[in-house]
Amino acid sequence: IAIILLWSLFAECLAQEVWRVERCIAYAVTHNHDVRLQSFALKDYKIERTKAAGAFLPAIEGNVGGQYNFGRAIDPETNTYTNVNTFYNSYQLSAHQNGVSSYDFNILFSKIGKIGLF
Repeated sequence: IAIILLWSLFAECLAQEVWRVERCIAYAVTHNHDVRLQSFALKDYKIERTKAAGAFLPAIEGNVGGQYNFGRAIDPETNTYTNVNTFYNSYQLSAHQNGVSSYDFNILFSKIGKIGLF
């Protein structure tokens, strides 16, 4: 049993690999908490830049609607019931600038200046 234990410890020691300084530095950089936080902050800044650029684009909306009515009505000429079926449809397309005033444009330009879009 002692021989098996000593052999397993010796085999484990041989299985470890030697790291060079460059690999140690690369490992430290990729697993550093501050570096990860900065990469998350960079992603947030990129999202804010995209939002600020998108605020200058107009919003476009489109709607399509339909309505089907059916029922009975009295025909005034014959004084009898008639079946009435009616179909209505509607289409709408609109574009607007998201209600941006000149004050809002100044705020947007200052945000864009801070994040370096222009």
